[in-house]
Amino acid sequence: MAKMIVTGGGGFIGSHLVRALLEKGDEVHVVDTFVAGKLPERLDARAQYYEIDITNTDALSALMEGADTVFHLAAIPRVPYSVAHPVESTHANITGTVSVLTAASRAKVRRVVSSSSGSVYGD
Repeated sequence: MAKMIVTGGGGFIGSHLVRALLEKGDEVHVVDTFVAGKLPERLDARAQYYEIDITNTDALSALMEGADTVFHLAAIPRVPYSVAHPVESTHANITGTVSVLTAASRAKVRRVVSSSSGSVYGD
């Protein structure tokens, strides 16, 4: 049983990944701010949930100690939102990703898997 961290594990794709890892027998720790709400159908009692902002590098580092893999899915999605709110989007999506990578490096995590969205392809 490997310790897995899933940032954004309370979201649609993240919650499916969490269930797949749990079915495989992994120990799963989910990091999410739940800004979209805690949807019961996306939560699995077998996982451990932490309301941590991904820009909190110190908190992430502590949680990642002993982890095998970090799956980084946390982000503020939607291009129109990022155009209307560039500072908030940059902070979460860019600074947040740097924070996740820094925390993983500090905790000596073996691998980080970063995901994106279909938005990268444009219209």
